[in-house]
Amino acid sequence: MWFRCGTALARKARLYAQPEGLSLLGCIGILEDLYERREVGDLHGIYGRLIEQSARVDVRMLAHSLAKFGLPPL
Repeated sequence: MWFRCGTALARKARLYAQPEGLSLLGCIGILEDLYERREVGDLHGIYGRLIEQSARVDVRMLAHSLAKFGLPPL
């Protein structure tokens, strides 16, 4: 659940993280990790609620994430 990674804050964070060999995860990446570890069961439902609540997420990223796990599109 990536809240737009193109924001100025995210770009600034990347500038500091990349030279240190760190990677950044947005909320979609965190949810994907939790889903892979079976700590989150209904990824499709979570993404649907994000959209219902007008969260600032890229719907294409959600679609890509669902497809990666073989889940139906929103």
